[in-house]
Amino acid sequence: MSKRIEIIGAPTAFGQRKLGVNFGPDALRYAGLIERIEDIGHEVIDKGNVQSPVLDMKKYKSEQKSLR
Repeated sequence: MSKRIEIIGAPTAFGQRKLGVNFGPDALRYAGLIERIEDIGHEVIDKGNVQSPVLDMKKYKSEQKSLR
């Protein structure tokens, strides 16, 4: 049974100390996620990424308690 699947990316690095995690949604697309879902017979609609706040690198590198 074919299903309609909508993909929505949420590129954020808040709460994570490793840089680059915000590229996760685009990396999954680049790796062929949509094509693989379509290959098993489903319809995929890519809704793109939601807007997320810009990461403040000064605060990100801070060791302030409760920041993350």
